[in-house]
Amino acid sequence: PRFISHARNIKAKGIRRGAYHFLRPGDIGNQAEFFVSMIKQAEFDKSDLLVMDWEDSGNTLKEAIQWLEHMERVTGQRPLIYSSAAVVERLYYGKPMPTWFADYPWWLAGYPLPNADRFDVIPPWYIPRGLSIEHVAAWQYDEDGIYAGIQGNKIDLNWMNPTWMDDIHLQAPEGGTVTTYLFSITPTTSNGSK
Repeated sequence: PRFISHARNIKAKGIRRGAYHFLRPGDIGNQAEFFVSMIKQAEFDKSDLLVMDWEDSGNTLKEAIQWLEHMERVTGQRPLIYSSAAVVERLYYGKPMPTWFADYPWWLAGYPLPNADRFDVIPPWYIPRGLSIEHVAAWQYDEDGIYAGIQGNKIDLNWMNPTWMDDIHLQAPEGGTVTTYLFSITPTTSNGSK
């Protein structure tokens, strides 16, 4: 309910923004039109990022490309796809990867617990079959990070592809630098919960 006011305030501060749509099965045209109406009201432009969250197990390949193509046609922008190999690979199991997958930048989720810090590259099993690291814009490797100054924490931690950042002219915040964090995740219970 506060998306438009928050998005306008962020723009007024000169911060680059992103809008994120949780794709749900069915009625893709209305979902796309609602999303477009929200970003228009929030005065999004081509410098802002658009993301399709594709986590719902009921979505089809046809629905995903329908939403993506609608966004491109109406906004002139190519959205990122936020998903995981586990979600999308089941839709083309035993078949070749859909050719349009390679046309979009991917923001992949995959949490290598209990030792995320032992990976210095994205584990290949987190990249959907048929894609490569060149297709990956970002890798969300933790959803429970901690950062000083953020109340409550439980922060999503992401590796950002430097090539993609350069391509979209994404820069570190003013006065900041791109930082590498080294962290350890240790199970706190016998079942591996952290």
